[in-house]
Amino acid sequence: MARAARSDGRLTALISRLDGPRDPVLPRRQVLDAIGRAGLDRAVADGTLTRVLPGWYGLAAHADDHQVRCAAVVRWSRSALAITGRSALHLLDSRFPAPQRVEARSERHGHVRAPAWLRVRYGESVRWRITVGGVTCLVSDDAVLDAWCIAAPADRETVFYTALWLRAVSPRQLRRAADRRAKVADRRSLVRLLDEFDDGATSPTEVLARRRVFVGHEFAELEAQVSIRAAGRTRIADLLHRRARLVIELDGSAYHDGPEQVARDRARDAELLAAGYATVRFGFRELMRDPDRCRTLLRAAISSRLGRT
Repeated sequence: MARAARSDGRLTALISRLDGPRDPVLPRRQVLDAIGRAGLDRAVADGTLTRVLPGWYGLAAHADDHQVRCAAVVRWSRSALAITGRSALHLLDSRFPAPQRVEARSERHGHVRAPAWLRVRYGESVRWRITVGGVTCLVSDDAVLDAWCIAAPADRETVFYTALWLRAVSPRQLRRAADRRAKVADRRSLVRLLDEFDDGATSPTEVLARRRVFVGHEFAELEAQVSIRAAGRTRIADLLHRRARLVIELDGSAYHDGPEQVARDRARDAELLAAGYATVRFGFRELMRDPDRCRTLLRAAISSRLGRT
């Protein structure tokens, strides 16, 4: 009875340690030191513990957690692998969606025998790394660049827009990171996107709207970054349909948040309305998730305004 109680106590202590922020996975030898071989066998059999990677164990309930897997990868590889791409961006900001597979980088020659949920990118040396929650990651600009390279071609622009919208990186930082590398997948497309900011774009929401959402002949009259005089001051419209006197503002919570900003936006809309310009607003999330609806709404707004002019 006393032996069973001691065994249960040791397992409880181990579970508490694995459930904490510092050690989501532990090497097998430390698990054996804590609960013994029989204890490990029982814990695995009853679904308490599981082998996350060869020689490394964690709580079975957390085995599919992205951060736990990232920590396991770094420790299992003895820091030969660093977390990069969308995985690193998720660790840096949980609003960035975690990919289905952990994305890691190796600067060593030779391939790692990785499980199906781990994707390793082999490439040239990068200068800086940081630690996030005990996990070694590439810094954000290199992580974004790796995310671009790793993503399927159809997903690369989404990675680009989301990373900039969440301010994981600035256009200038990303351009510098790309310039440092000899090889970048589809570099030409990335440079074209970055050139939009050199040409006057002020946010990724604006670039997304102009390049992917409000495209085609029906939106050909839209002008970007137009100065309008209203209430004795100059206002800059993200997009303007001049004939319809319709201003399109492109917002997102990462750029237009908080009650003070909302109040400023309302005052701006009122000033523009007094000057004869109606305003419609679209956010980053709705442009990404439902572009068809955004197009329908703007099309209707333009038609309505033209019908009254």
